[in-house]
Amino acid sequence: MGQFFKRSGAPAVISIALMLLGTAGCAHYNAGKPADTPFTTIYIEPVANRSFAPQAQALVSTQVRERIMRDGRVRVVGRDEADAILSITLVDYDRESSAVRADDTAVASKFNMRLAAQCTLVDARTGQVYFRDRGTDTEVDAFFGVDEALPLQGLQSEFQTMPILTEKLSRQIGNMVLHTW
Repeated sequence: MGQFFKRSGAPAVISIALMLLGTAGCAHYNAGKPADTPFTTIYIEPVANRSFAPQAQALVSTQVRERIMRDGRVRVVGRDEADAILSITLVDYDRESSAVRADDTAVASKFNMRLAAQCTLVDARTGQVYFRDRGTDTEVDAFFGVDEALPLQGLQSEFQTMPILTEKLSRQIGNMVLHTW
């Protein structure tokens, strides 16, 4: 019987069959219907920036709006039409060295960038506060080159990484608004 398995390739066939059977049920898996929010329209105030994150408020504003519109359960509207109002304040931006150059330990080659926000969501009709000053933050790494001919390369890397950082933060804010509190 051992010869049969070695020659026929049966172990490989059995392994593949078990793998296919094991994952077949996952193709249409759904954790359930997303929870309904107590509002169907939302106004998102312009983002306030109390941090030193360069030009982050415009990015966060746009990305949060896009995140909520993409979800489809809540429409983004003007203040007068809104059932709820979302306020976002960027409260902290930090950049710290997380790796240094091998040839010069005083020069960073990688920074960890962190952006934090506080959000408030209020029912526009009744004034009921759904949540107030709820904080969230996120971080990403920015890698800087070692080209001596480009002294502003660090600023360029930070500029290019900022949309990635704000997108992660915006996703968290969108989830905070759209999912069960």
